[in-house]
Parts: sequence; structure tokens; C-alpha cells
Amino acid sequence: MFKKAIICGFLFLLLFSCAAALEAAQEEHPEHTLIVFYSSSCRKCIQINELIMPDIEKEFRGKLRVEYRDTAELENYKMMLSLKDHLGLKGSAEVPLFYLEGRFLNSKGNVRDRLRWFINDALSRNPLGRVHLPTIDLNSRLLSFRPLAVAGAGLLDGINPCAFTVIVFFVSFLTLQRYRRREIAVVGLSFIFAVFLSYILIGSGLFGFLYRIKGFWVISKFINILIGALCILLGVMALYDLYVYLRTKRTEGMLLQLPQRLKNRIHAIIGKFHRRGPSSSMAPSFKGLIGLVASALLSGFLVSIVEAACTGQVYLPTIAFILKTTGLKMRAFLYILLYNIMFVIPLLAVFVFALLGVSSAQFAAYLKKHLAAIKIAMALFFFLLGGWLVYFELPVYHAAGEPVRSYETEWDFGTIKEKASVTHDFYLRNESFNPLKIREVASSCGCTVSSVGKRLLQPGEATRIRVRFDSTGYRGLTQQYIYVHTDDNENPVRRFIIKADVAKE
Repeated sequence: MFKKAIICGFLFLLLFSCAAALEAAQEEHPEHTLIVFYSSSCRKCIQINELIMPDIEKEFRGKLRVEYRDTAELENYKMMLSLKDHLGLKGSAEVPLFYLEGRFLNSKGNVRDRLRWFINDALSRNPLGRVHLPTIDLNSRLLSFRPLAVAGAGLLDGINPCAFTVIVFFVSFLTLQRYRRREIAVVGLSFIFAVFLSYILIGSGLFGFLYRIKGFWVISKFINILIGALCILLGVMALYDLYVYLRTKRTEGMLLQLPQRLKNRIHAIIGKFHRRGPSSSMAPSFKGLIGLVASALLSGFLVSIVEAACTGQVYLPTIAFILKTTGLKMRAFLYILLYNIMFVIPLLAVFVFALLGVSSAQFAAYLKKHLAAIKIAMALFFFLLGGWLVYFELPVYHAAGEPVRSYETEWDFGTIKEKASVTHDFYLRNESFNPLKIREVASSCGCTVSSVGKRLLQPGEATRIRVRFDSTGYRGLTQQYIYVHTDDNENPVRRFIIKADVAKE
């Protein structure tokens, strides 16, 4: 009997140890796998991978396994397309893109908050297991592209504020230095050609190695923030000049002009190479023109390399892979040509408008006549450009911890005085996997006023519904309703309730 008890005890310990080992193994190898599709040439991907994903991995350690797949590699790109086709995902699959348990999540809006919701929702369901993906034929995919769609993508991606700034600078500088329109055209077209050629090389995958160097993004970020800060400073200086001009009606004392001694110094140092004095001949200086063309070519190349990240994600990866691997290389190359021709159209338009504006004499007269308006326009231009460059480079993806939000639908203010005004913030989250549009926010009476933080919510994204209640004319217990009307067919109206006990003054 004692022997049987020992054997039973031993078997129980063995089974307990096996169960514990199995549980530990499951924790080390979670059943749920989050796949992060990214591109090594995408600035936003790098920021999310560095600022958000380490915290996400730490928060869900033991519950979730994370795989990073660079779509610059053919198999990873084909896997992303296969999952997209398998799930019937409409529209473009732009990286960074997250896949988990049969669903995709894009990187719009508050990435950290939406990604937490996305993961928690998946963890609440049973794992799907292995998914059998359809085979992707890149040749067929290329044949499905329509020239008009490729051209439209190039045109939209061609809106590049940095390149616009450089081309306007070239035109303004050369006009003020009395270069003729034909010479300015040569320099401007050289810059545009450099942008065009650089993007063809980038689209062909030639500079992929450059974007994988971590130091490249540090330098790019530093340059953009520096230029952004300089633009903001120039905007402040333009406002100061406006103040001086409105006060004195004179241009002396303005900041955005060179002191005479510095002007003379510049003329002495580089006058032979680029600049022309008032008495110089209007015949073109071949040496100076060659130097300017070289500067324009180099500027166009550098601007393209720094600003090329994340453009053309819908078409260029497929085209680039086909250029390397298949027999449709000519068609793929023609698509790259079409994309890049359309890409430089906005830049060419800005250049043509700047070039056809005025001659140097007309330009000077126009400046003098409309100086105040020009200073205001300059300030707005510099502030917008500087703000855009700085905002784009700052870690805007909520790297720090976020406050925990409550998603309650009722709120009791408790006892408040008559004629008091009280405020509460509700939060509405889009719990669906489709974008949600808030059409209208209505209240049960005029004593309650509501405002919405954001009207278009991506899947998992939340917005604030701020409610202000004015207790004037109320006594005792009261209850008011706020109705949020959306485009969700299944649940078109969300209701929030506020309560209060209004005491007599």
C-alpha cells in the first residue's frame, strides 16, 4: 500500500512538472505573432520601430511574438501582398503596416494607442493558426497597373516643399544677381533634371544600401530640423522688417538684407564666379554658369536622397523587383519613367511660375511697391515651411507613456451650484476595423454644448467629446443626453449621459 502511494505521488509530481514546463514553454513561445511590415527607406517606419515597438514588446512579453519584415526583401514584400489579397484588403498597403490574427492595422493617427487596442483585441480571440497564402505573381500585378494610376501617384508624391524652396531660392538669387532668364532656365532645369534622374535611380533600388545605414537618418533629421529652425527664425525676422517698414516707411534697419560692408566683402570673394556687378556685361559667364549648373545638380541629388523616403509605396516596390528579376523589364522601366515625369511636374510648375514672373528691374520695382505684403507673405511661408520640417522630424508618435483613458458613457458631476458651468471629457473609440466618420454631435437641450476633437477615426483610434453643462435655470437632480451621429451602419448613434444635482445658490 505504501509502495502504491509513493508511485502515485511520483506520477502526480511528474504530471505537475510537465504541466508547468508546458506552460513555461507557451509563455516563451506565444501563439500570437505580430508581423511588422516596414521599409528600411521609410522614415516613419524607423521612428515607430525605435520609439514605440520596444515598449510594445515589453508590455506584451510572454503573450505576443513580434516579427519584423523589411519589404525591401522580395519574399517579405510578396508575403505582405499575399496577406492583403487573402484578406481582401482594398486600397494600398503602405508601410509601416501591422498584421495580427487575420487583420491589418495601418500607422495613421495615434499609433501607440491604436496598436495596444489592436493587440488586446487579438489576444482576446483564439489564434488562427497557420494561414495558407495565395501565390503572388508580380508580373500579373504589374500588368494590372494602369498608366493613369501610376501617373496620378507620381503627381501626388511630387508635392515636395523642400524641393520647391530650393528652386525658388535659385530663381530669386539669380534674378537679383542680374542673370538673364535663359541662364536661370538652364540652372533651374538642371536642378529638376537632377531630381528626375535621382528618383529613377532610387526607384530602381540603387540607393537601398544608403537608407539601411542608421547614421544616414540621424544626418537627415539634423539637416531638416536645422533648416526648419532657420526658416522659423527667418519668419520672425520678416515680421520685424514689416514692423520697421510700417513704422518708418524706410528699408534701413531691416534684418533680411545684407549690411553694406558684408555685401562688399561677398562681392570681393565670389564676384568673379557667381555674381555680377551693376556694370558687368550681360553676356553669360561660362565659368559662372557651369558652377551654378553643378550646384543645381548637386542640390537636386541631395534633396532627392534625403526626401525620397516613403514615396511611391503603391507601385515602386513591385516595379523595382520586376526590373531586377523578370522579363517585363521594359514595361517596368517605362512605368518608372512615367511615374518620375509626373513626379517633377509640380516642381516644374513652380519653376515656370517663378521664371515667368518678372525681370530684375520689374522685380525690384514690385518689391518696393508691395514691400509690406511681401514681408507678410515671406513670414507666413517661412513659418509654414519651418513648422512642417520640424514637426515632421520630431518624435510625434507618442514615445512617452500616455495617460490611461476612461471610455465610460455616463458621468455624474455630483452637487453643483446654480448658474455654474462644468465640463467633462468623454472618449469615443472606433472599435471597428473600418474608418469611422463623426457626422454630428447633438444635445438634448441648449444648456449642454459639445465639441469633438477629431471627426475621422482610424480603426482603434479614439477622440475626445468635450461636454459643457450650464446649470442656469435648473434645480435639483437633472440628466442630459449627448448623441454622437456616425457613418457606422450597425451602430450609427452613440449616447453619452451627464448627471448633476443643482443646489440653490
